[in-house]
Amino acid sequence: MRFDGDTEGGPGYLKRLNDIANLQELIDGRLRDALVEVEEDITAERIVDWDPDEIRCQNSDP
Repeated sequence: MRFDGDTEGGPGYLKRLNDIANLQELIDGRLRDALVEVEEDITAERIVDWDPDEIRCQNSDP
């Protein structure tokens, strides 16, 4: 990613690299948060749909 006047090692180059790193960290954090929310939703859905009789029938010997 290069902008007018920015060359590798130039005055704005390191700042832009830092900005990109900060943006990547922000994106990673938001992705982690979203993943946790999805995992919590899936777990909550499994708990709501849980039927002890169905589990007992699946695990009982014939």
